[in-house]
Amino acid sequence: MVRKKNKMFVDSADRTPHYSLRKLSVGVASVLLSTTLWMGANGSVAHADPINDTTVAGKVEDKTHKDQTQAQVSAPASAEERASTTEQTAGQASAPAGGDNQNQAIGEGQDQISDKNRELSSLADRAEHQDELTVKKEGDKTYTIKQKAVEDLDKQTADIQSKVTKYEADKAAYDAAKKVYDDDPQRSTDQHMVTGISQGLSFANEHDASLAVTSGSDKKVKFIKCSAWHNGDGVYTDGIYNGGNISKSFSDPDISYNQAEGTASDDKQWGINYTGVQLTVGESVVARYTGLKNSVYIDKDGVAHKLGQAQVKYTLNDTTAKDRTANIFLSNNPNIALWYGAAGDGVTGGQKSSGRVDLTVDLTFYDENGKPITLDKGSDAWLDMSSLNNGTTKVEYFAPNDNTTMQIPGSSIKSHADGRWYADNNNEVQPPAPAGWDNPKSSSFSANRYYGAAIMELEGHSFHIGQEITKYNPGLTNSRNVYSWFALDSSLATAYKPVKPTIVWHGVTYEPQKATVTYHDDTANTDLKTDSLEGDSNSVASNKDGTPYTTESSINSYKSQGYELVSDSTGGKQLTFDSDSSVDQHFVVHLKHGIVTVTLAKDAKQTIHYEGAGTDTPADNVTTQKHAFTRTVTYDKVTGKSTTSEWSKTKTTFDKVDNPVVKGYTTKNKQAGGLTATPEHPEVTDTVVYTPNGSIVPVDPNGNPIPNTPSVPYETDPKDPTKVVDGKVPEVPGWTPKNGKPGDSVKPSDPTKDTEVPYDHTMTPGETTVPGKVEGLPEKPAKSAKAPAEKLVKTPVKAPKAVKEAAPAEMPAQKAAQAQDQLPQTGEDNSKAAFGLGLASILGGIGILGAFKRKKKEN
Repeated sequence: MVRKKNKMFVDSADRTPHYSLRKLSVGVASVLLSTTLWMGANGSVAHADPINDTTVAGKVEDKTHKDQTQAQVSAPASAEERASTTEQTAGQASAPAGGDNQNQAIGEGQDQISDKNRELSSLADRAEHQDELTVKKEGDKTYTIKQKAVEDLDKQTADIQSKVTKYEADKAAYDAAKKVYDDDPQRSTDQHMVTGISQGLSFANEHDASLAVTSGSDKKVKFIKCSAWHNGDGVYTDGIYNGGNISKSFSDPDISYNQAEGTASDDKQWGINYTGVQLTVGESVVARYTGLKNSVYIDKDGVAHKLGQAQVKYTLNDTTAKDRTANIFLSNNPNIALWYGAAGDGVTGGQKSSGRVDLTVDLTFYDENGKPITLDKGSDAWLDMSSLNNGTTKVEYFAPNDNTTMQIPGSSIKSHADGRWYADNNNEVQPPAPAGWDNPKSSSFSANRYYGAAIMELEGHSFHIGQEITKYNPGLTNSRNVYSWFALDSSLATAYKPVKPTIVWHGVTYEPQKATVTYHDDTANTDLKTDSLEGDSNSVASNKDGTPYTTESSINSYKSQGYELVSDSTGGKQLTFDSDSSVDQHFVVHLKHGIVTVTLAKDAKQTIHYEGAGTDTPADNVTTQKHAFTRTVTYDKVTGKSTTSEWSKTKTTFDKVDNPVVKGYTTKNKQAGGLTATPEHPEVTDTVVYTPNGSIVPVDPNGNPIPNTPSVPYETDPKDPTKVVDGKVPEVPGWTPKNGKPGDSVKPSDPTKDTEVPYDHTMTPGETTVPGKVEGLPEKPAKSAKAPAEKLVKTPVKAPKAVKEAAPAEMPAQKAAQAQDQLPQTGEDNSKAAFGLGLASILGGIGILGAFKRKKKEN
């Protein structure tokens, strides 16, 4: 049903769940059945489900899917892959891709127009004879653009469907409401009507729905055991209708977490059963109703949605009970909704209980596929907020929040400044209240229910319901008990008498022009495909799906196969047909095989590796020539064939590099590198070894290192890693270089070898020579092959005091020592000579000592 802007009947004498509501559902369903038939005649696919043995058509969808293919050209593949690609490409080139679809479109274009003309004519005929509407046919219109012709036909079809659907739905709703209105014995001519609204919601008479209760917060649902509020043996003959059961305080033994234990039969059969739940302030439960049979929502576009589920979430905001709990008894019939209440406990701790129970209600409808239906302002989904009593001690209310709410003429329920709707005075007394207005089983309930109700549009906002004690008796413990029934459905807002529409329509003709577009492979001199197009004079050529035709998608498809565009006589723009129907238009797109040239490159690298200097070894010296060797691969992207060139050069030679100077080490060569790389061996390596420098080693006359005398390493030449700086003869205490003097230059023959520098022991004052071993010198074997002779050694000997004061000797000790080397070392003469030489040494020492003292005295 589309939105209705005509007047609305307010169902002042509403239907009972078993009678009048069913008539409304049947009426609406009848309209929807007609909608389904029209949709079938239009050739579209509509989904339908039965409602009360009739059919509701779902929203019609006509979707066209366009497939698009993209491909990528990769680098040259293996020989096997190239062979496979060549075979596939050859097959593609021989097939006129897409041509068949375009040829078929020429005939289908005319067939489509003819079919739509027949559908439109049939629809107009049904409207005239079946619905008895006034139908007028005008002259045909001719179009030169197929899309315009289709749009004209579709628009006419939709307009007729919309008018007939709206009229049928309005008429059905009006007939049902009118009957109830006519049956109201207490009505007056202008009573109980709300004007200016439309109703798209039919939600009523769901006596057989199924109820599942789940938690809406982080707490488990506390079901009140039916044994605590309902007794099948007749103790409580009214079940929950006994107010004491509703407003009773239930303790832990009365609570279960199994819904079945909290469910019992509805004694008055307003529904099938009730489920009792205990809520604590802040907690929520969700009542989900499934198996709806009679409920439908017709949106603003006129699309009917069968309601498969309804979900109501209840949250407790306030309670009069001391333990902060309240009880709700949910009917399996969502239109009966619930009873709610709590036990007021008078004065507790000096504070009076609130005497109030307040609940937040969130209502959501779901279609037959379980998808929630979005309702907002202007959704035309009006509900009746019913059974709002105002007695002598209490008032029942609802607060619509931001949902649009309207008063029903003749109702006692009004809007108040606090945002709540309720009756100002006691509306339970009779008169003025009409009889049975708050009793679903009363024969006059449906006619009089307006008296305690208002209508509210569901606009996506939650609303509040509640009861508040206005007067209480301090002497009665239950004076603040709260118990109330709340009901809701959509039966009080129905459409006013509809107006018959007039149907005007016309036929449509279509005259096409023709054109072809051929895609030609210039490399192979072969036509790839030909697209045949149709359209009207001076119109834009279109694809089969109605989109403008261009060569872009086909060219892109061939590009993905490796082709390149040479020329396009269409200019890549939309094609416009000419006005000469005697000659077809022809266009050609020229393509060639795409050629990819790939440059392959290798880098040449020379590495000079250094080793031998321990932690001081220099890091490798690496020189890289980027792209030193190159060659090209030429690849045909269509056939997959490729050719490869020779390398750009056969070798490349690197420059030599000076070797770094490392302190304490020398190399064999001053430079390294200068190697030659080839494409087969692009990386070459030269290794430079560092050798520790030799040292100057002081040695005694026997060639042995002088004890406690360190060697002196050569220093590396800072400008030449192959050389060392000349050393110097070191000064060794008590020793005299045999050749030269300390500080003289020492030039090594090999910088990596040690250089021995011979020294002679220096005689110092107080030393003498006696047979035996020279202190600090190793013993040297005799040179003669004969029996070894006793070696003359130098032994420091302290001279007597008398000797120290003697006159200086004429022969210095050094000359005496030299004389030792000149003496022959044979036989007895050696002993005599040794004795004489020892005596001369002593005398010489005395002489030196005397000379030393004289010099000291002079100084």
